[in-house]
Amino acid sequence: MAGHRGESGGQMTRAEADKKLKRIFGTAAAYRVDRGARDQDEREAAHVEHMSVKAEWEAANKALSERAAALAAADVEYQRLKTKRDELRAVKDRLFGVVLHYRFTAGYMAHGFFHVEAQADTWEQVFEKLKEKYPNGKR
Repeated sequence: MAGHRGESGGQMTRAEADKKLKRIFGTAAAYRVDRGARDQDEREAAHVEHMSVKAEWEAANKALSERAAALAAADVEYQRLKTKRDELRAVKDRLFGVVLHYRFTAGYMAHGFFHVEAQADTWEQVFEKLKEKYPNGKR
C-alpha cells in the first residue's frame, strides 16, 4: 500500500502500528485511520484562517449580546418575566434535588465512573430493586 513501507525504512505499516499499540494498551488497543484527514500544511493554513474568522465571530457575537442586553434592559415586561423565571428555576432546581436524593445508592465502578444501579431509602429497598433488575443475582 502506498505510504506504508514499514520496518525497512519510511512509514510504519498498519501491522507494525497495531503490534506497538498492543504492547502499550494490551488487548484494549484500538485505532482509527481517517483517509480524509488534511496534511500538516493544510491544518496549519486552516488554523491561521480559523483564528482570524474566530476573532471576527467573537466581535460580532459580543456586539449582538450587547445589543440584546440593551433591548432587554429597556423592556419592562421582559424584565418581569425574566425575574419570575429565575425565581421559579431556583425553586424547581431545589425540589428536583430533593426528588433525586436517596439515602442509599448502589452500583459499580467501571472505567473510572460510578454506575448507579439502584437507589432507595433502605438497604432492603435497594436489594429489592437490584433483584428486579437482575433476577439471576448478577449484572
